[in-house]
Amino acid sequence: MLDNKKTGFIVKNDKQLGDKMLDFFKSKHLLSTYSKNAHDLMKNYWNYDLYINCLNKFIDKIRDENRSGN
Repeated sequence: MLDNKKTGFIVKNDKQLGDKMLDFFKSKHLLSTYSKNAHDLMKNYWNYDLYINCLNKFIDKIRDENRSGN
């Protein structure tokens, strides 16, 4: 649900999380943009079918990575 919608960040570790939090803290425009986009996405797009599809894609990706040894 984050891909190309400017609704949030995906981070790999604590440092990246801290850096992204600082980005939001330092830029009211960035915070406002991401907040509005996330709100609009949830209000206009989110439903249980979307959630189930996203969850299934995630599970399939993890299974594929485990099969390939990554």
